Amino acid sequence: MADTLTAPASGRLTLRLPAQPLPRPAVPVAEYARAFALRIARQRAERNAARRAQRRAELRAKAAELVASDRLAVCGRA
Repeated sequence: MADTLTAPASGRLTLRLPAQPLPRPAVPVAEYARAFALRIARQRAERNAARRAQRRAELRAKAAELVASDRLAVCGRA
């Protein structure tokens, strides 16, 4: 056999399929892009919410330490 695209030298036949085998409605790229953007935005929002919660907890703990140290300082002077 000749060395062509349909009959390569290795002897295996190349299967050729039509570009669109089934007529299906084309989904606009905008829908895919919108879904992707929403997924990314949701992931970022969840990550940012977790970071904000952690930061609030750190600030709350720091404030509690300051209040406790201030109370000790006031009680120590009396």
